[in-house]
Amino acid sequence: MSSPRLHGSFGRGLCRMLPRAVGADAVSIVPGFDFSDSGGLALSLLRGATDGAVLGTFGTLVLTWLVAPPALAVAETPGTLRLGLRRQGVCWAVAAIGLVLVWLVFVAKSLSEAADLPALAAAVGTVAAQTQFGHLVLATLACLLLVIAASVAPLCRDRLAWAVMPAIGAVVLQALHGHALGMGMPLMVASECAHLLAAGAWIGALPAFWLLARRLPPEGLSILARRFSPLGVACVLVLAATAFAQGWALIGSFGALGGTAYGWMALLKLLFFVLLLSLAALNRQLLTPTLAGAVTAEAARRHLLASVAMEVVLGLAAILAAGLLASLEPTMPM
Repeated sequence: MSSPRLHGSFGRGLCRMLPRAVGADAVSIVPGFDFSDSGGLALSLLRGATDGAVLGTFGTLVLTWLVAPPALAVAETPGTLRLGLRRQGVCWAVAAIGLVLVWLVFVAKSLSEAADLPALAAAVGTVAAQTQFGHLVLATLACLLLVIAASVAPLCRDRLAWAVMPAIGAVVLQALHGHALGMGMPLMVASECAHLLAAGAWIGALPAFWLLARRLPPEGLSILARRFSPLGVACVLVLAATAFAQGWALIGSFGALGGTAYGWMALLKLLFFVLLLSLAALNRQLLTPTLAGAVTAEAARRHLLASVAMEVVLGLAAILAAGLLASLEPTMPM
């Protein structure tokens, strides 16, 4: 694996207690979820949260640059809405920087078991300067800072493109923390990059879509939903294809799905994906066509907002599950 081996007690203890909590008979059914090699459950969830913030940064920029402009053109205050989208992108980037730094500190603390602040600071410097994980983190921070620098410039399509490019870099760097790079599989590395980029363009854009949908007039919301739908379909196809390829390479058999912790977590992530896909299909087939009607537009808006809010929750759950999945050993030999 590309991520460093870590030592943690929280996740190890929780995973050991699970079979005791559900009974001795469950030991043969429920596999052991051991996150100790990745620093414990808390650090694995932190990894997923960091992925989520980076994807939110990228998705907000994609929505602002490619999807929203025609919808904003029919709004009463397009400048205010554009400024709101720009602020959302900057907020996501700032949150991502904070989480990346916390992730770096926690990894350094787990590796060194530093007892005081000077020792922890020295460990952070060592991890940042001398490990592949540290180099990836520093590169991610640089990309996110470039996103902020480009986003605070006066907003226009050309300059926003300069913010999208480092955001793509940040997403790709997060993908390099996965199993494929450590296994020396270039095609799988490309697959993981495409998987995260598709997740960012779809799931990462949903919070910004929800906030914008609340303020657009019915005509603008109809345009926004119709333009976002083809992007979502393309992302779903990429996610499905890359997930199948990664599952085939890292799991290897259908039997391993039900008999290993990695397989169970992959099934959980698949469940979230299917639920997300169902909600997206509902939005596309039933709610989006009714947004243009004067009588049903406001009711459709309420239903669409509720559906997208559920998608946001499921998307966050899927991203956290992906973070946990990346912290478990795959069933295929590393």
